[in-house]
Amino acid sequence: MPSRPDVSGWPATYGKGLVRQAPDRLNKVKNLLHFPHPTTWAGSCVAISLASLLFNLSGDLQAQPRYRQNDVVTFTDCRSVWSVDIGRREVYFATEGGVWRIERFTGEPLDPWFTGVGLEKAIRLTAGRIILWHDRSNTLWLAAKDGLYYYRQDVERWYQLDDRTREELKGARIDALGESGDSVLVELKLRELQGDSTQILAVDPFIFRVLGTIPPDKVPEQVRWVRFSRHPLKRELPRYRLTDPSLHFDRMQGVITDLELDKFWPVAESLDDEADLHYILYPGLGIGVADAIHMRLEILQPGPAGRDVKAIGPGPGGRLWVGGEDDPDKGGFNLFDRAGGRWERFDADVIVGIDSHRARDVLTIGGLVFFATDAGLVYFKPKDAGWFTLDRFDGLAGPNIRALTAAEDILFLGGDMGVNLRELQAGSIWSAGDRRVDELRTSDCVSDGDTVWIAGLQGVFRWTPEGGWEPFAGKGISGEPARSLAITRTRLWIGGRHGIREFDRRSGEWAEHPGRVFLRGGMPLSLASNDSLLWVGSDRGLFCFNRLRGSWLEYGTGQGLPHPRIQRLILEADTLWIGSPAGLTRFIWNRPERDVF
Repeated sequence: MPSRPDVSGWPATYGKGLVRQAPDRLNKVKNLLHFPHPTTWAGSCVAISLASLLFNLSGDLQAQPRYRQNDVVTFTDCRSVWSVDIGRREVYFATEGGVWRIERFTGEPLDPWFTGVGLEKAIRLTAGRIILWHDRSNTLWLAAKDGLYYYRQDVERWYQLDDRTREELKGARIDALGESGDSVLVELKLRELQGDSTQILAVDPFIFRVLGTIPPDKVPEQVRWVRFSRHPLKRELPRYRLTDPSLHFDRMQGVITDLELDKFWPVAESLDDEADLHYILYPGLGIGVADAIHMRLEILQPGPAGRDVKAIGPGPGGRLWVGGEDDPDKGGFNLFDRAGGRWERFDADVIVGIDSHRARDVLTIGGLVFFATDAGLVYFKPKDAGWFTLDRFDGLAGPNIRALTAAEDILFLGGDMGVNLRELQAGSIWSAGDRRVDELRTSDCVSDGDTVWIAGLQGVFRWTPEGGWEPFAGKGISGEPARSLAITRTRLWIGGRHGIREFDRRSGEWAEHPGRVFLRGGMPLSLASNDSLLWVGSDRGLFCFNRLRGSWLEYGTGQGLPHPRIQRLILEADTLWIGSPAGLTRFIWNRPERDVF
């Protein structure tokens, strides 16, 4: 790959004033690239539609963003990475989970881009295949399965081709992106009746207009191409030493092998940086970052294992436990270092004591971490670094545990076959002792001091040390299926099939919020609340209720959420953690300029 030119004297940003210079720039670049007359260009239909669209997109700069770029950040499985390019201060990776990036000179992970937030509608950046940084224009280009995207660093926004132009490109496939002076080149593979043909489009990255097409034999030799490798890259690499002792590195072909699991990962692409780092891409495994000075190769695995996040819980040192539920090869338990941006995975195929890949709930208490799983109760002792799984043979009524909470040094475990209790320290397990609760198909549970509320198919039950178990009866509540709970000092919120019920713990009064009116008919799957706001995760998006003002606000995929099904909510001050089938999302909701409702 050619070395980069000196960019120290080039401007860092470009404004809309350059649009007035479009005719001069078009003629200048046409002459440089030896373009034929427009009437003789091949594939003019594609070029004209691209030019029209990209020119119109420059006008979107007038739109005011509803959110900042990093207000909504989604962390998902980014191990399937296909290309890499180096910017001025960052290294960018095109993955199936979005654009992952690290700080070029420190190696620290930065927030990934799952969606490009900033315009009226968020832009999905997944399924990326080719990524290219264009120095002179300060823009980043991403080719994915469904089209071409670009990021303007001067306005910090992403743009994409609209549906009309995407129709024009249905018969084309982007095979490569190139950097040539003031132009970005797009290599298209056109599918025709006579066979595939190649077409090169030139795009002006300053005014975002297509300049035309170039015959493949007229492409300048100095173009720096970034391609999508469909076949493993065979290249002899230096004799790096892997930091992970469980993996084996074959320097002749760069292949990494896990001998215990009998798996291997070939190289898709590699790139050397002038900062003595070497980036090696292993789709399915992650990213190899090699230190050329110390000859060490570290494997980074961005994002959680398992995109379907159903369990989120605060961990030690400000970290976050994240449980995925996916197919057996992708689920598992993850510990997210929020400060460092790194993930640690605990795989049931490797670690003795973990008998499940699927976590439904997580609770950290008393120096232990407990996970509700489909195989029973999994818990972790950080001091001993030991993992353990309890099932029916240990006294559980059934293996499928769905919800956890604690009160009075007692751990409450709600599952498909009723509720069990466990002493946190002694570890003995016993049943609830009430036939109605022993048969409860549990969905959620919460506690406040020494009182526990448990929701399930047969309704809501309350437990106190003095009175034991009793049905939590109220207006339209007794015996009705309940799906989710949230509690504050003054309120108990119950989500069910028909909406949300609000219980005032001081006055004993009830209020109803029908789902057909406030949730677009959706089912509340998870609730989170503070003294003034109630957050509702449903199967039709995220909703927020301002209790003091009596108003509702809706958030959907257009505002950056990766998926309309919100399965888990954890509220920490001005940060809302969201679990969905697309991964873990961090939503910073409490900015002064945010929506007032």
